[in-house]
Amino acid sequence: MQTPRFYLFSLFLIFWAAEGSATERGADSVRRDERPTRPKLVVETDQRFTFYNDSRNLHHRLEPINMWGARVGLLMPSNWKFGLGGYYSNQNIRRTDLLADFDARTRRHLYFLTAYAEPYWARRKFWEFSTPIELGYGRSRYDLLTDENEVWVPSVRRGWFVPLGVGASASVKFPPIGRFKPTRWFGLNFLVGYRFILRGDFPQGRSNYNGAYASVGPIFFFDRFTDDWKRWRERRRNR
Repeated sequence: MQTPRFYLFSLFLIFWAAEGSATERGADSVRRDERPTRPKLVVETDQRFTFYNDSRNLHHRLEPINMWGARVGLLMPSNWKFGLGGYYSNQNIRRTDLLADFDARTRRHLYFLTAYAEPYWARRKFWEFSTPIELGYGRSRYDLLTDENEVWVPSVRRGWFVPLGVGASASVKFPPIGRFKPTRWFGLNFLVGYRFILRGDFPQGRSNYNGAYASVGPIFFFDRFTDDWKRWRERRRNR
């Protein structure tokens, strides 16, 4: 697993490449070939690889964690996207990594919702580049089992946090294969960014969740699917 510095460096390279492309192309760089004429519904899955820093960690190192989520929003004619996202993570924390003088088992649960705004700086036929900004509210829960005199004693500790995320997203769009349109509904998305915790109330000795995040995975272009569906229905009516 790469370190947060790797993802921040990748973020810098994406911005640098986008700026260089805009300078080279001049006025043509702001032309967008897929600007919607009216708001379009966008539905996306969103898996993120991120890091936490637990103050009880024996080696004081960042630990990787997977976040699973989805987003729904509207793509506006201005080439801005606005919407909501939801994320969760369940993870067992290894006892050997913790500073503890007793035997314990811990499971971490994270849940949070975000509202996001995402301006698109370029939307081409086969790729697009945007910078999502998101603000949310989340809850954390730690389920602990502590060995006390050979008896496992359960306990629960809860907390809350307000995350702010800033990132850079680039998507590659697959072309149709001849007259076979469905392949153009899919692509690959690359996302890097950093999450700041503006406020929070965490269980004592637990994570603060500040850190870099990254995502690489398939993406479904719902707006392209609906466009093709409408064209297909119109052709059927005109026959």
